[in-house]
Amino acid sequence: MRNHDFDILISKLDAFIKRYYVTQMLRGVFITAAIVGMYYLIITLLEYVGHFSVSARTVIFYVSLALIAGVFIWFIVKPLFGFLKIGKRISYQQASQILRQHFPVIQDKLENSLELFDMAKATDKSKDLV
Repeated sequence: MRNHDFDILISKLDAFIKRYYVTQMLRGVFITAAIVGMYYLIITLLEYVGHFSVSARTVIFYVSLALIAGVFIWFIVKPLFGFLKIGKRISYQQASQILRQHFPVIQDKLENSLELFDMAKATDKSKDLV
């Protein structure tokens, strides 16, 4: 595999990583909606039955804000940062492991190509070995 072929491989892995983060964000939207919806139903039912005082409602309000913000950040903002290449992202090796799980035909070929290119780059040898 020549350097041009490796560039094509890296561009395809980058496209996969972007699709991975878009999928994570979409899953996050559904999970966030489910958690917030269930929390709302539970709190509404408890308020209907319990007739809470003002201080209890205040606590519930701030806990609700913290829960919604935490779930939103964890399931939507974190994958959004990965998509925008801000902060920590999955590596090419992690992406190749994900692909290997879903496509057993690949086996270790993709990961071996990545490792060979890293070794060739580290030792400044010819990249034609890859």
